[in-house]
Amino acid sequence: MRAQGAALGLIFPLGDDSQGCALGSLMTDPSGLKTGQVGRVLIFTQPFEDGCRTTRAVSLSEGSIAMYTPSAFVVSDRVTLHDFIVAHSFATLVSSDSDVTDASHLPLLLNRDTGEHGQLTGHFAKANSHWKELDGSNVLAIFHGPHAYVSPTWYAEQNVVPTWNYVAVHARGTLKIEQDHDRLLDIVRQSVEVYEAAMPTPWQLDSAEPSFIDKLLDAIVGFTIDIEQLEGKWKLNQNHSHERQQRVIAGLKSRPDAGSQEVAELME
Repeated sequence: MRAQGAALGLIFPLGDDSQGCALGSLMTDPSGLKTGQVGRVLIFTQPFEDGCRTTRAVSLSEGSIAMYTPSAFVVSDRVTLHDFIVAHSFATLVSSDSDVTDASHLPLLLNRDTGEHGQLTGHFAKANSHWKELDGSNVLAIFHGPHAYVSPTWYAEQNVVPTWNYVAVHARGTLKIEQDHDRLLDIVRQSVEVYEAAMPTPWQLDSAEPSFIDKLLDAIVGFTIDIEQLEGKWKLNQNHSHERQQRVIAGLKSRPDAGSQEVAELME
């Protein structure tokens, strides 16, 4: 089943146990938007006895589309979302223009105290052409957490279906390219300090010869992303009964893979 936004004929697929209620759109100023874009606000609905009711409205920047998140799965606490980003910092960075959608897989560092929602810092290999048209562009960074398949056999009930439990955070904002030598050195130094901190004998950037470091910096392009929108989705069977949740936890714990074990722990 699909819901259609009246203003631009936008089509939104339904999922995540929506039970037939739609993700719709409210267009406050649809003029000038390209096909596939939405306006200022997305409206979320959920089923009640007398039909579908609006449960949440999300304000969006022009040209962005919110992650589909039924209200039971929404996590909006900034500290929780920041902690998740730090713990799962290897992200998928996505950008799109009228012709091409690009994605790169990059570690991103978080500065919690810069701006309203924080700032992300990272770097591209200069040979990766993704960076060349990004300065000043709106981008999406996707941070992936644990995920696991949920079998309907665990519910021990009729008329149930498979699903997938997972945790993810989306961060949207404006990317700024950084190519100054000293700024690049600072970005690389921060990365080394963060990711080497847990090592028994942390590697130091200054242990390398300056000429080697200069060659390294010539081969990368740094960037920052001022976060303008943060979304968290913890899809962990919250829309099911306590009894069903306990059965899912037991089923996940019976499997040996790390994702199932982590999801079970989050559900407890």
